[in-house]
Amino acid sequence: MGRSFSMLAGAPPPPYGGSLFGPPAISAFNDDEPVELSPLDDGWEVVQEATNNGVLVLTTHCEHPAVARDAAQENFAVLVHAKAPVAAAEASERAPLDLVTVLDVSGSMSGSKLGLLKQAMGFVIDHLGPGDRLSIVAFSCRAHRIIRLTCMTDGGKALARDAVESLTANGSTNIGDGLRVAAEVIDGRRHGNPVSSVILLSDGQDNHTLRQGGDGPFGGAKSYIDLVPRSLRRGTGNGCSTVHTFGFGTDHDAAAMHAIAEVTGGTFSFIQNHAVVQDSFAQCTGGLLSVAVQEARVAVECLQAGRPVVVADTEPSVEVARERFHVEAAEDIAAARAAAERGAHAEAARILDRRQEASAAAGLAGDARCAALVAELRELSARVANRREYEQTGGACLLAGISSHASTVQLFGPGCQGWSAVTGVSRHLGQGHPRPPWGPWHPLQNRSGHRMGHLRSRTQGFRRRPLRPRTQRRQCREW
Repeated sequence: MGRSFSMLAGAPPPPYGGSLFGPPAISAFNDDEPVELSPLDDGWEVVQEATNNGVLVLTTHCEHPAVARDAAQENFAVLVHAKAPVAAAEASERAPLDLVTVLDVSGSMSGSKLGLLKQAMGFVIDHLGPGDRLSIVAFSCRAHRIIRLTCMTDGGKALARDAVESLTANGSTNIGDGLRVAAEVIDGRRHGNPVSSVILLSDGQDNHTLRQGGDGPFGGAKSYIDLVPRSLRRGTGNGCSTVHTFGFGTDHDAAAMHAIAEVTGGTFSFIQNHAVVQDSFAQCTGGLLSVAVQEARVAVECLQAGRPVVVADTEPSVEVARERFHVEAAEDIAAARAAAERGAHAEAARILDRRQEASAAAGLAGDARCAALVAELRELSARVANRREYEQTGGACLLAGISSHASTVQLFGPGCQGWSAVTGVSRHLGQGHPRPPWGPWHPLQNRSGHRMGHLRSRTQGFRRRPLRPRTQRRQCREW
């Protein structure tokens, strides 16, 4: 005998197309289940105390050990690796999560796609803890909240599983309405966990919001930014809830999904093989469930320590060379996409091929991380070589690559003046994104088995004006 649901408690809605599918009033979304421990309660204070008493682990690498007094060098890079405190990794708790999943249940998701989606959602539900809360939004021609923000206790998990199993696929695709309802769920909360995020999965193209056109910055007449409610946009709303997007199959609108992730500070992943949707979700939620430190800020200052007359060791840092190759490869992926978009597929392939050859010239041929990146570049080159392959999978793969490398692409970017902090600093140390293709995340495990821990050597970089013979003191900048 199945469970009985009331609509207020998050019941599955009737089949799509009924008159009950008008958008719920915003007041319907202030019924989130109270969190067991709020950030002001003792349980979270223990975690914060453990974190605050820990030491943020910083490792720096200069491009050269020293620069001779009479030498002039155009650029001088310093890399700063930030890792969460050991105390945070050893804590018995982690930051609880509010997660809203926005699921495409349009007609194209019928059959095996919907079955795999349900399986992936079951995995997500299984790995949430009792302090986490989950809300499920389903959309086709209209969007509906299937379950309110519910604590993932045993009873809450059972409710969520039943709600997922009730999903059926039919109708058209209205991504904008799905995100609207997700934003209302986040904004309407009476209680709030320290971390909140949205996961969006779709296999199609929005044929409701985007039909109205517009002048958004991402796609001309296709105003992709109109798909994103203002409260979810980075810098305009609460600024705390990123949207991680997943393009399912070859028919989804990769440009729209990438734009949604970009404007919210999230990531875009392309799921070409339907069977790996669970792995893709696992990589994303694994990062969201490993937050140890939020809003970490590090001050960096250049001291006037003097420069030697003669420098014995002039070998450049391998760490800096590795990161420079990564950054330049990310820039080349973006350049290859620009070439492919204007139909210059041979040029796009050449850009990526040249970057592969550059790894040997930089002395990085034996580096495992660079080897993985070279393999990615080789695959991308094959996907942009002709128009058919690019339109089928190459465009989405390039956008996913741009998204996964976005945290580092500006480290050596042009136009830096003086000492400047660059973008890509994670708001949450220990918070990961879907695993990039060039290397794994290495989360620490705490005593209770939660993935806590440290940021996967995400590198922050600083670049200064050309280094001239006379050293000048630089002001401290903070990020």
